[in-house]
Amino acid sequence: ACRVLAGMPAAGATALAGGVNFAVYSAEPPRALCLFTPEDLKADRVSEEVPLDPLMNRTGDVWHVFLEGELHGMLYGYRFDGTFAPHCGHYFDVSNVVVDPYAKAVISREEYGVPAHGNNSWPQMAGMIPLPYSTFDWEGDLPLRYPQKDLVIYEMDLRGFTKHDSSN
Repeated sequence: ACRVLAGMPAAGATALAGGVNFAVYSAEPPRALCLFTPEDLKADRVSEEVPLDPLMNRTGDVWHVFLEGELHGMLYGYRFDGTFAPHCGHYFDVSNVVVDPYAKAVISREEYGVPAHGNNSWPQMAGMIPLPYSTFDWEGDLPLRYPQKDLVIYEMDLRGFTKHDSSN
């Protein structure tokens, strides 16, 4: 179990010394931050739910919490407890676990294009908790200064493009 602290309003999940800060913008209160493993995601279960206290974990409409401890390999999402009012664009359902719109990386159930089973309210994707630091050596790499008129913008479904065996 992790020690739960107030956190700070930096959107998404951010690995810091000693733990991970989570923050999400929402006018409606999230009921809990949900933590789970990739196996939990496939089995529709949560390892741990961390309730968010409006007095400790809220700055304006940003909800935040810092979990002290090792969370490497864990996934996360949120449960929101708000009014179900489709005519106002509100589709809150506390049984749903939703992906963080500010997640720096996401993982899926690896069933590309397959909808959830039956009345399954679990997400097809979840946020990945980032590593505390990047080990990639940029070796002094700098942006290429190509004129905009010489650029070719290629828009694609990255997962579909790279999932095929021919993409190596």
